[in-house]
Amino acid sequence: MKPVLTQDQKDKLECFQALKNGTCRCGAAKQTGMAFCFACWRHLPENVRRALYQRIGQGFEAACRVACEYLAAWPPPTKKQGKEAVCK
Repeated sequence: MKPVLTQDQKDKLECFQALKNGTCRCGAAKQTGMAFCFACWRHLPENVRRALYQRIGQGFEAACRVACEYLAAWPPPTKKQGKEAVCK
């Protein structure tokens, strides 16, 4: 029987997996222990960047969700502009 996880547990598990992964949501390489690659992180508003330094279980999950929503709504730059892709 597969264990049943609460939504809070699922959010924490997803955060752990994102931090362990060496690839950002946009497909670019990132450091393990970081939620996003530098290009995606750079495009976030300052208050969201600060919130991503919170610990898991103390606000990181919400900050990560807000960051992903922001990056999904932000139009990625074109290659012609010479900037890296951002999360979709």
